[in-house]
Amino acid sequence: CECDRSPGFSRKQALELTVGEMVSGKVADPSSRIQSLIENGASDQEILVEFYTRALSRMPNAGASEKLLDYISSSDDRQKAWEDILWTILNSKEFIYQH
Repeated sequence: CECDRSPGFSRKQALELTVGEMVSGKVADPSSRIQSLIENGASDQEILVEFYTRALSRMPNAGASEKLLDYISSSDDRQKAWEDILWTILNSKEFIYQH
């Protein structure tokens, strides 16, 4: 039946997730949640926890936290670094297949 869900992605779906405006446009929007959190003084740990709990319904593990927080602290552009991390979370297999 055509109404059955396919376990894989079409090329169009894969392209939309990786380079399409739907995800990247919303992540980079000047009025995004990232910008709001940064402007309101949220710590990097607080932002990371919020993104993980909202997107994946769980806390980040210690290894992921360390790597992602190191990435943020080594970045010259905190906003852009958070955009990269959020984009990565939204394109993760865990998010795509479970949410």
